[in-house]
Amino acid sequence: MATVTLPKEWALHMTHMASEFVHAQFKNFLAGGPLLKPPQHLQAEISLACIELARALVVHQATLALQRNESGTNDTRKQDLLNRFPPSTQLALTKPAVLIDAGGRQILWYLPCVISRPLQADMYVATA
Repeated sequence: MATVTLPKEWALHMTHMASEFVHAQFKNFLAGGPLLKPPQHLQAEISLACIELARALVVHQATLALQRNESGTNDTRKQDLLNRFPPSTQLALTKPAVLIDAGGRQILWYLPCVISRPLQADMYVATA
């Protein structure tokens, strides 16, 4: 993974620092490691949200049903997945989920209640 450095005066600098911290903490949690020290200039509320996001991603990673590059040609596997995840006429996500396209790329992560509303509002304002 390439390291990117954004100028401190850019609006996305804090968001970038937070995303780098989430990524590092996620990898550390996957390896069974402890909490990492957050970046010095990351606010406490954002640091805590990042840690919770990393923790939720690890929990979600452990519950993934599909394997990378599954072809969909194994009838037994397809039936098992249909039994575990029956299709519905109306999709309502209530648990963390990942939407994967036909090429095996993750195109949507749904992680409810991981980022607080005030932090979402701050991120929206910073992005706008």
